[in-house]
Amino acid sequence: MTFAEAKKLYFKYDCSLFAMAREEEKEVYKDYKLLGIPDIVEEEWREELFIALWEQLRIERTGRLFDRMAEIAEKKYNNKMLFILKEALDEVAYENLQVRACISEAVIGRKALSERSGMIFGAYDMGEKDLAKDFLQFILNLLSDCTLTQEMFPRFERNITNCRILNEQLGLGIYI
Repeated sequence: MTFAEAKKLYFKYDCSLFAMAREEEKEVYKDYKLLGIPDIVEEEWREELFIALWEQLRIERTGRLFDRMAEIAEKKYNNKMLFILKEALDEVAYENLQVRACISEAVIGRKALSERSGMIFGAYDMGEKDLAKDFLQFILNLLSDCTLTQEMFPRFERNITNCRILNEQLGLGIYI
């Protein structure tokens, strides 16, 4: 396997070695690992894919592209990615309740709050309290500015509850 092939494979799995190992034949993953690609190179590739997805999102405006960007960034948050994700929230076409729920969960975090996942924690933990506050306010508006179906009500209610908890835990001072 060449470095070019490894990079293509790394991109195919959105920079997740876990997904690569799980989905690919064991030999392909082993060949990738045998190359001994330095962490800094994988980090450069990760940022390259993130920026490519950002450019694609500006055109296509899909929630799925935002989710991919969020998953890539969550592996190791940095300021540049978090500020781009903030801009990206305004680019997504929120065409249905499912997209609103998925985006809100990417920002709030898909895991238990005690795991401190999601962009709000990422921003807060990097000392960007105002950015964390902006993320939370955006999501509260996104979850509140729509007519819910009976099917989606519990999911939205859970996400709003998580916003309240995050606001309190992090002392963001948003009136909810």
